Amino acid sequence: MTAVAPRTSPGQLRVAQANARKEVVCFALLTRALRAVGTLDYAAPGVTHIRAKFDGRIESLIVDRSGMSVAAGDVMAVVYGPDLAAAHEQLILAKRRLDEAESRSSVAAVSRAAPLVAIAATQFRRWGFPEFQIEQLSRYDAPTDTVELLAPTDSVVTAKHVSVGDYAAEGTPLFDLADPSQTWLVVSIFESDLPSVREGLVVRATTDAVPGRTFMGRIDFVCPNLHAESHAAELRVELDPDGELPPVGTTMDVVIDVPIRPAEDVSVARAIPHKVYVCPMHNVQEHAPGECKACGGMRLLERDAPPPPEGAVLAVRASAVIDTGRGRIVYVECEPGVFELRAVELGPRCDDAYPVLAGLAEGERVAISAAFLLDAEARLDPAIAGTYFGAGGGPPRDDR
Repeated sequence: MTAVAPRTSPGQLRVAQANARKEVVCFALLTRALRAVGTLDYAAPGVTHIRAKFDGRIESLIVDRSGMSVAAGDVMAVVYGPDLAAAHEQLILAKRRLDEAESRSSVAAVSRAAPLVAIAATQFRRWGFPEFQIEQLSRYDAPTDTVELLAPTDSVVTAKHVSVGDYAAEGTPLFDLADPSQTWLVVSIFESDLPSVREGLVVRATTDAVPGRTFMGRIDFVCPNLHAESHAAELRVELDPDGELPPVGTTMDVVIDVPIRPAEDVSVARAIPHKVYVCPMHNVQEHAPGECKACGGMRLLERDAPPPPEGAVLAVRASAVIDTGRGRIVYVECEPGVFELRAVELGPRCDDAYPVLAGLAEGERVAISAAFLLDAEARLDPAIAGTYFGAGGGPPRDDR
């Protein structure tokens, strides 16, 4: 619906004083800033849970607290196991038989002894021993009932579940490790914002721990389930490895750039085939016939308007919009220096622009500055005063 006020034609001096600039309504790719809070955490692919591979007892702990850093192959604990000695004895005997066969250069003896070593080593592989440690154990002079538990990778110890003297049945958690080079940002958003986000959206994160720096990243995963208590949705963001990240556990302020897509609202204004006027010499495009200002007078040529970019919506600058309390209006230039009031329907604000749902067409010019000056003049007309919330407008009374 269009409401037209009496036209006001301010003089050129007044327009210049008010800096009344105009802008063409056109299609644009809009994004709105979705704000949330996230926490930096270790990425699940880099987390390792070390469990007891056999029944045993913790004889000693070298890694005795969480937060310690370990390198691959570092001794973390010494574990006693009653089944360890028997398996170790079989490995030692098989290895000695193989070494004797090789020393005699007996091909037949080697072919018989090699499978026995492989069979004896299989049990240690099932327990998770690395190959170099199995090789070391095979060269012991006598079997042992204690073994060193080694760190599998360069890691940070995030949890220690046992103490010296504890008995650990097979499968008992011993340590939790995490790769410090693999982290992600876990972000919580409102349930109502879940339909707007998707994997791949750009994320900007800041924290007081690193003032003045913005960390960039993209959404890697959107959890489809909500938390039962908070009804919040959870996102996982991979931050760009550009420099050192804050420590794990840091709380970060997050801004997600959510694009406004026509599919989100069927009433978003669609592109209509129309004509534009271009200069063959310069990159000048107008929506009305005229002359090229860059050329100093060359007449613009009529052409079919190119289609808008995929995903673009009809947009109007926020400075052109006036909120009356009952609705939103803009001032549309209907002829040079003459504006008319137009009621419009707009979507949610996206930075400095609004998506247009109804009331404007591509190519129309709106006042993007001095709109309040034009609005003030329009309010002086009693016929328009009723448009505004709280105004006592109406036709003049006939006091007879």
